[in-house]
Amino acid sequence: MKRLDQNMLAALLACYVTPDEKFCAIAAAHGVDREQLQEEWFDLEKQRRAFRPRPAWTPAPERMAAHA
Repeated sequence: MKRLDQNMLAALLACYVTPDEKFCAIAAAHGVDREQLQEEWFDLEKQRRAFRPRPAWTPAPERMAAHA
């Protein structure tokens, strides 16, 4: 796993918190390269999708009743 500097970590967090903001604005605000920010962001998205849990196949009321 790569070690990222504090500015890149802050920029990635800003991407997560403000998804409607453009990469160029976030990169400029944090003093990082826009292209590198995009690469890091999409690498994180690929990793996150790989570990996303599968949806439950039973309807919600049945799942809730099982925990009652």
